[in-house]
Amino acid sequence: MAVSVKNVNILYKSSGLIEKKSAEIAKTMYTILFDLHPEMKTFFEGAPSHQHTLLAETISSYAVNIRNLHILKPALEKIAKTHVEVGVQPHQYKIIKKVLLLSFKEVLGKDATTELIGAWDEAITYVSHMLIGIEKKLYSEINT
Repeated sequence: MAVSVKNVNILYKSSGLIEKKSAEIAKTMYTILFDLHPEMKTFFEGAPSHQHTLLAETISSYAVNIRNLHILKPALEKIAKTHVEVGVQPHQYKIIKKVLLLSFKEVLGKDATTELIGAWDEAITYVSHMLIGIEKKLYSEINT
């Protein structure tokens, strides 16, 4: 599975807008997440106070580097390690994707076209699969 060429181009073209709005997207994502899924707060109890900034940087970095995803591998490995430490499970990625897409729509307003949201949907799914794969290996190392 990969992000389609069409969606890579959409994401790349929108990277300036996403970079500009990433902090607001991240802040909105956490607000929506904790409103809809208060049980998810436990995953963030030990998170740094600037967690929303880290998410904003990740969103921006993904948009900017969409044509060179290998650049993000070290960051994804670090994220996966943290996810394993707090016990994130694969099914929770669907919740995060739903909430992130809602955040994009809320923050971007009219700029959140069906095409752009579709591209982010595919991209988030792709990253989720990458993280789940890394985490699966880490969980198996812990259990052996």
